[in-house]
Amino acid sequence: MHVLWSKKQNIPNNTLLIIIFMQALQKWDTIAILALSKALPLQQKTKIIQNISSQFQQRGLHTIFYPSCFETEYLDCPSIDSRINDFHNALQEPKIKWMMILRWGRNSNQLLDHIDYALLKKNKKPIIGYSDITTILNAIYHKTQQCNYHGPLAIDFLEDNRINHLWKESLYQMLFSPHSTIQLWDNPRYIQAWTAQGVLVWWNLTSFLQLAGTKYFPKLQNKIIFLEDTPNTPLNFRDRALHHLWLQKWANQIQWILIGKTGTGHHITPQNWEKLFSQIQSFQNIPIIANLDFGHIPYNQTLIIWEKYNIQSPSQ
Repeated sequence: MHVLWSKKQNIPNNTLLIIIFMQALQKWDTIAILALSKALPLQQKTKIIQNISSQFQQRGLHTIFYPSCFETEYLDCPSIDSRINDFHNALQEPKIKWMMILRWGRNSNQLLDHIDYALLKKNKKPIIGYSDITTILNAIYHKTQQCNYHGPLAIDFLEDNRINHLWKESLYQMLFSPHSTIQLWDNPRYIQAWTAQGVLVWWNLTSFLQLAGTKYFPKLQNKIIFLEDTPNTPLNFRDRALHHLWLQKWANQIQWILIGKTGTGHHITPQNWEKLFSQIQSFQNIPIIANLDFGHIPYNQTLIIWEKYNIQSPSQ
């Protein structure tokens, strides 16, 4: 996998194209829908299953909703045992080809010590999700070297939800193609930029703190860090998280930091990000680009976590 600044005719110089090589689905393959963080109310079960399943059926895909999707034991989450049992069952079910997470939350780190990583190595199946789900996706790579996908959640496919039509079409195209090209952004904010190469690590900014200091925290050398966060995360929380990131071992060997759009909450703008990074002098030696099309936004793009990327600034 690699990332290129496009020089093709009719494509703006400021457009970054991502060439994705992935495990393609076949017509009428089955995707498991799993609750590894929050679940949904049981009284909405029939409507939600019909709504989401029908959209995938229109594209020639089956879905299976596992029981924990509609179990809310505590803090809107299923029990740890329910989530782990469903996850392990989906891994071992031969007809399941992909796994999509139901929704994001704040408690996915509860599962890390309960996951059977040997079973994951034996039954490697792509997992797709974002937000606090990146806590699990990064931990899985650290323990198994399995690459997974930062992309939409099942709840994003509800008809009354905010998912952007182009984002949805981009995902369908990727699911059925062994390689796809997507546009990651067309109006980036260059805080600092030059050429670099590294392995992509995707973090929800506040969720990554859940792994810091644990056996699941990834090594930072030669990594390209994609950061995103919810619109309602205040600036002072982001500032604290960035300082915490810099205090991690080998942070000075990060190759790039790329920052997703965060919507309008708390007035988070590319200029705010620039101010935050300017407060940490050591970050001034790392290339940084903000205002990219991923994160908690309607047009969140899908990329593979822990694949190798080349990135080049447009001036080069």
